[in-house]
Amino acid sequence: MKFRILLIVFILSSALTACGGGAPDAIVEISGAWARPALAGSDAGVYMALFNHATKVDFITGGAAEIADAVELRLVMIDGNQMQMLRQDQIKLPANTDFFLRTGSYHIMLISLKQDLVSGDTFEMTVHFENSPDASITVTVIDQ
Repeated sequence: MKFRILLIVFILSSALTACGGGAPDAIVEISGAWARPALAGSDAGVYMALFNHATKVDFITGGAAEIADAVELRLVMIDGNQMQMLRQDQIKLPANTDFFLRTGSYHIMLISLKQDLVSGDTFEMTVHFENSPDASITVTVIDQ
């Protein structure tokens, strides 16, 4: 009798786990993170491809990198012959969709670099999301 009860409890708990009982419905996959070479003391953009696997919208809310004094979200806007780089509180990632942080558009800006970024080097940073867990990524410095 005890065996049957334990078996039923095991089957029910397995079924709930398979149905996502408590599992987050949000995960963002990041690939191809890169930055251009830059000198210590200057700012540098970070670019990447993201895929929001969730069934709902997510948002990049910020980031962290030990190689910079601060990390900000930015959007480049061009109006005629003028370019503006606007600080963003968040960047929207549509559900089940690819999204690209790229030059001339949305990107992550490293403010006041603490070291030179040299082509071929890599560095670690963290990207924060509203619904998904933080993502620790490796960024490659490339001439592009």
